[in-house]
Amino acid sequence: ESDRIIGELYGENPADPRLPYSLGRIRQADGQFDAARTLYERAIEIDPGYRDAYVRIATVYRMSDENDLSLDYLIRALDNGEADPEIETRIGDGFRILEQHDLARASYQSAIELEPHSLDARLALAYYYNRSGTMAGYQAAIEQLEYVESAGVDEIELHALFADARYHLGDLNSAEVRMERILGDIEEETNADYLYLMGRIRFDNAEAFDAAGNTEQAAESYRTAQQAFHLAFTRGRDSSETRYWEARSHLALGDFGHAVPAFRRSLDLSVEEGKVRGEYNYWLGFSLELERNYPQALDAYIRTDRFDLAWALENPVLFFRRGRLLANTAQLRAAERDFRWALVLDPDNYDAAAALARVYSQQQDFDGAIQLWRQSLAIHEAQPRVHYDLGMLLNRFDQFDDARLHLERAKALDYGETAPLL
Repeated sequence: ESDRIIGELYGENPADPRLPYSLGRIRQADGQFDAARTLYERAIEIDPGYRDAYVRIATVYRMSDENDLSLDYLIRALDNGEADPEIETRIGDGFRILEQHDLARASYQSAIELEPHSLDARLALAYYYNRSGTMAGYQAAIEQLEYVESAGVDEIELHALFADARYHLGDLNSAEVRMERILGDIEEETNADYLYLMGRIRFDNAEAFDAAGNTEQAAESYRTAQQAFHLAFTRGRDSSETRYWEARSHLALGDFGHAVPAFRRSLDLSVEEGKVRGEYNYWLGFSLELERNYPQALDAYIRTDRFDLAWALENPVLFFRRGRLLANTAQLRAAERDFRWALVLDPDNYDAAAALARVYSQQQDFDGAIQLWRQSLAIHEAQPRVHYDLGMLLNRFDQFDDARLHLERAKALDYGETAPLL
């Protein structure tokens, strides 16, 4: 009935922009978006300064995922009248959807300047700060979120943003408390991003328990993390990152049978996403090595720095582990190169120094081997195998007193092969 009455009035008063605007709202409510947009545009033709019509058209475009057009109409709405914090916030949302994050931040800040109590703008700004990936950004997010919470807001989004910021600031317990307020029964949760974040929090907590020697709590947290990552990708977050962290959880639990295919899947997805990461290959190689599938482990290690040299140079353990596999297959020159890299990148790696010494010894470079074994012991003295190897080599070159000292030290450190020699 209201449709009929407004239609009749519009026929009698075609120069009144309120009438096509009102008909547009009726059409929009009925889901007739094209008809609604046409009527809103007619209102603007009659009155180019009709701000509400611009906002309504922006909403229609947003509902049909035409985000660039939606943003354009919001900006035009802002140009037709006084500054408005709500429109500034919506413009920020539009920029965020289009991944123009600096412009989004500027819009949210403008909204807050216009209305300091604009809680939606503060929540959105906290989202932006979390996305920055910096400690300063996460701290700035906390400040915005504390303001919103002090206003009595108790919403899921608030707790999720708090958890994300606290997690990246290293406050795992506070982050977990926030996530537990959101999730309840993890099996019933449908938000894949929340499940993924809970998985990351539980995984890092598990590593902390491991480091403290609390193996039971560590195992429980690893299991919960694995479950959260698995649920996250079944709920739609089937990304390389999600699969990678599920694989890491399986590996931490000693479940190589599930870890290896999950790592392989993460690598496949990373290729599809166009961002192959060295750590994915490394951890696949590590899992395969633990499974004693040495040829495939070596292949994975070789791919690591081939695809992501930057990651490899920040993680010298790759060169050490690959060097050991190369040495075990008598590829001594390649092993020497990797052990050298491991030492250059981490001069305190006494295991790498000792491993390189053995490679030198196998290549008949005995002076180099002696020097490196001494270097390894200077970093960490309590190495029975190194004392034994060095003592045996010194004995071979008739340096009996020095050899005896090292062999006796190996015996004192319970290296069983030493006793008959003394």
